[in-house]
Amino acid sequence: RRFDYRLPPLHALGFDANFMRYADDFCPVDADGAMYRGDPRENASWVGFGQPVLAPAAGVVVALLDGMPDNRSFDQNAIATRPMILFGNHLVIDHGNGEWSVLGHLQQGSIEVKVGDRVRREQRIARIGASGSANIPHLHYELQDGPDTRAEGLPATFRGFHRVLGSRRVGVKRGAVDSGDIVEP
Repeated sequence: RRFDYRLPPLHALGFDANFMRYADDFCPVDADGAMYRGDPRENASWVGFGQPVLAPAAGVVVALLDGMPDNRSFDQNAIATRPMILFGNHLVIDHGNGEWSVLGHLQQGSIEVKVGDRVRREQRIARIGASGSANIPHLHYELQDGPDTRAEGLPATFRGFHRVLGSRRVGVKRGAVDSGDIVEP
């Protein structure tokens, strides 16, 4: 993913780092690979909407926002003073090793932790939503070297998942997820 902060409109807003460099958008699908059933304009039609979000690793919650509606929009003018509004409802977790996780577009009112809480890996912390700059309900995840949009993105690896390749499932002990990959726990 490329967030070109050198573009004049983005640079004018104060962006000076590619915090989204390695970001992933996770869109749950059903057994047939469909992302929604019914009217795609309705959040409830999407397979992922309201599904649990788990902490990617242990750490301390250092920031969150939980009051934005799941209306797939946000006030673009607010970016100048509140750049994290891009993520809608979100959590930032400090892993204590120079790495911070950002989990975005969470469902309004679903965040189950507060700033200062210590979380453990795979603890349920929220639900998938469609808040902020989200075209569809999904989970935005990125790892970065700081807690906000002044950080640089870092490559993330995941443990214990399967990559779905047609009818085959290939176990991955530890690896990255790439755009277009279909993965499951």
